[in-house]
Amino acid sequence: MFVTESSEPTTGGSSSGVGHFNAKIVEEYRANGGKLGGMFAGSDLLLLHHTGAKTGTERVSPLAYQMVGESYAVFRP
Repeated sequence: MFVTESSEPTTGGSSSGVGHFNAKIVEEYRANGGKLGGMFAGSDLLLLHHTGAKTGTERVSPLAYQMVGESYAVFRP
């Protein structure tokens, strides 16, 4: 899926695999005001919006984060 005038930025991938998994997380995150259930219940998540360097495709990637001392560690769930 690519960005069109009427669509949200894509999470990349096809209707199966990682892109589909990420799309479901993003959809749930947005629908529930940043709250997730299942294996991500209670997790701190952020949505990183970025643009592909070669394609210019806008994407959204869900990332988890946690405090480590006075800094943050950010990782892909």
